[in-house]
Amino acid sequence: MLIVVGIAALLEAGAYDIPVVDNLLDTLATPAAIGGGTVIVASLLREMTPRLRVIATSTLPRPR
Repeated sequence: MLIVVGIAALLEAGAYDIPVVDNLLDTLATPAAIGGGTVIVASLLREMTPRLRVIATSTLPRPR
């Protein structure tokens, strides 16, 4: 795991010098951040009060 984090840090640091790599990393990071945020919120929904649960889920699209 530490090796993966190290490689990611090196890629991120090197991306500042190469715009193509920077754009590629940004393209990959945006959907990953959305997915990660969704997983975190979903894991916390059970711990929320019912009022907060309604607020947190009211902006999500309803399944059809």
